[in-house]
Amino acid sequence: MQKEIQELFAETNREFTAQVKKADWYNDLLMQNGYDPTDHISYASEHWAKAGFGDTADEAGLAARYMRGTSDAATVGNFNQVEQHFKNSFHSIAEQRQNLETSFRATAGKFKALMETVPGTQLAVPQLEVFKILRKTSDNAVIIRRIKLRFGVNIGDTDATALKKYFQDLDGFSPGIYVGKRESSILGMNHNGALTMDFEGLGAENIHAVAKAMARSSVESPDVRQAIIQVRGSEADVTARFKAKQNSITGALEHHAERIQFSGDDGNLLLRAKPSVASIDSIVSDLARNPDGAAVRSVVIGPTSNVTIASDLSTHGETVLKAMKESSDSLEGVVPHAILKGLVMTADMTQPSTIRLVFALSNDSRMALSHLPVSERSQFISRVEQAFLKALKVKEIEDFHYQSGGVRWVNPLSAVPQGQWIWEKYPTYGKTHASGLSWLAISFTRARNGEGASSPQTLVISS
Repeated sequence: MQKEIQELFAETNREFTAQVKKADWYNDLLMQNGYDPTDHISYASEHWAKAGFGDTADEAGLAARYMRGTSDAATVGNFNQVEQHFKNSFHSIAEQRQNLETSFRATAGKFKALMETVPGTQLAVPQLEVFKILRKTSDNAVIIRRIKLRFGVNIGDTDATALKKYFQDLDGFSPGIYVGKRESSILGMNHNGALTMDFEGLGAENIHAVAKAMARSSVESPDVRQAIIQVRGSEADVTARFKAKQNSITGALEHHAERIQFSGDDGNLLLRAKPSVASIDSIVSDLARNPDGAAVRSVVIGPTSNVTIASDLSTHGETVLKAMKESSDSLEGVVPHAILKGLVMTADMTQPSTIRLVFALSNDSRMALSHLPVSERSQFISRVEQAFLKALKVKEIEDFHYQSGGVRWVNPLSAVPQGQWIWEKYPTYGKTHASGLSWLAISFTRARNGEGASSPQTLVISS
């Protein structure tokens, strides 16, 4: 059977490559980007598809992944033949983890700040937030700066390199994604407009789970095949937690929705009514009040039945939001984590060639901001605006020449008991009067009987 599959794969790959090389777009791609297929195998279409055999789907997936690093275009890899490579990597990962633990224990504060104990063992792995940093950058200087900002500890270049290598080797064991049912996008039924959602952090959570599974395996059953089984089990745990987040977000936004669809870490929500400034503010407020809202990058698009246009707009908006948090000079490096972790951002793509940023802070992040010195609070808005303008110029979308539609900060109000007057005091969130005086905004609202909270009224006092 394997021989027949090997021959079929090789023949199919030859036919695919021949068709691709006839296509104008392929030659244009090579010429426009200066790619030479003889320079690197990834530029040559015969290396775009790899395959592998194994006793399990995960072993076959790892064998196929191994073949990506070879110059053999047509051979189907076999896990039995490359198992030693993964054995060596498994033992190397265990050694790297031990070295990190030993190194960080030797310096006061580092271990407690950066590491956590794997349940059921005495072994430690980096915390989830460390993996989030490592997944967003491979620049040692950026890693060092962000770890200092996030955890308040100093690490050196050697530490950053060790963390990066550990992360990369763990990623080699990340389980493949197998989808039982492929969903067709509902964006083609977008009659009023849509909200597209992309959940942040799922990749880092998966790597964090792989790290814990590999650590447990190194003690319980130091066998690479058993480790692969442990890793798949850890992925199931992450998926279950992720599904709970999806359900939480669905509950928060369902009153805006005609229909909601999730596929992987992406979601689409068809709006019940055409988007307006007020309705987008309401969506952002609902996300900010939800404990999982800050994990969602969301984009609002206008009505269109063209799935390609809708998908492109969504991708462009997500690219801008991602760049604001993940580029080397992004908010991640200048805003304290206690504030950034509750930052909810939505890209409004409803106007032609324009992106408007709407954002809010969760209650905890607003409290963290209020505790900063006035000078730092006043910098927060300007930093968001600067990061937004820079993100509009990232390489992936700069050719589309989007203009800034401005930055809007929404202050979400909590739900109010029926008929009760409340007062909410907001600190100076960075809005400064032209005279240099800081604004203090006091918002108050009254819930109408049976209608929940009404629109807030705001009294603005300068001081």
